Amino acid sequence: MKKIIKYVEKDGLLYPELKTVYQEKLILSKYGRMRKNFIKKYCPVLYQTLLYEGKLNDYLKKFDEEINFLHDKLIEEYSKEIKVDENLKQKNQLLWVQEMNNISSMVNEFLINEYIYVK
Repeated sequence: MKKIIKYVEKDGLLYPELKTVYQEKLILSKYGRMRKNFIKKYCPVLYQTLLYEGKLNDYLKKFDEEINFLHDKLIEEYSKEIKVDENLKQKNQLLWVQEMNNISSMVNEFLINEYIYVK
């Protein structure tokens, strides 16, 4: 069903009567903020459509939750695969920190390239 846009005439020109839906302030993690900035800059039609329909916060909140869940899951899986566990933490704490930072960087780069900066 198409929405009909109403126009208002001012000084002989027709202006569309656009109204946005009020959206509460949303607190996002870094992945949600990165996605918002990306679609705002590189996918303006998607951004404006979501904004005018009042669905931007729902979209960003769902995206943020899914990406954070995937982030935690991938870190857990990679740490099991590489065998970075509590035993390593007790034996060699610096090596454990190094490996966990490596895993975190790898997961972060993957999420950014495959999920956030995708049109």
